[in-house]
Amino acid sequence: MFDGPIVEREYRLIMSFDLPVGSDVVGLEFYSPKKEDGDRILVVSAEGCASVILKTSGETERKWNLDCVPSCMFWDPVTQVLAVGSSSGHVSIFLQDAPITKVPSMHEGFVSSIGILGRFLVSGGSDGSIQVWR
Repeated sequence: MFDGPIVEREYRLIMSFDLPVGSDVVGLEFYSPKKEDGDRILVVSAEGCASVILKTSGETERKWNLDCVPSCMFWDPVTQVLAVGSSSGHVSIFLQDAPITKVPSMHEGFVSSIGILGRFLVSGGSDGSIQVWR
C-alpha cells in the first residue's frame, strides 16, 4: 500500500479538474480510517501548532509547528503523515521527525479538503479545483 515516507518524494500533478463550489465554509477536521484511533483528536492552537491528543488522558501524542494558517487537515495514522491545506492555497506535509514538505499547488483560493489515499495526496480548493498528487 504505502512504500515509504511521503515527504521524501518529488510531487507532480497527475490529475486536475474543476467542480462547482457551493459553500465558503472552512473547517478543521480530524479523520482516521482506523476505528481504534477514534479516541484521538487533532487540535490546532492559536500559536500555530497542530497536535494529536488522546481524548481519555489529554496527553499529546504528536505535535507539529505549522507555517501557515490551516484551512483543513488530514492525519493518516497508518503512514503517520499530517497533510495541511492552507488559506493561501498551498499544501504542506509533516512527519513527526521530518522537515516540512510543501507541495506545489494551483489552488487559487483556500484548500477546502485534503486527504491521503495510499501514495496519492488529494486536495480540493475553494476555487472548485480538485488536484491529485503522486
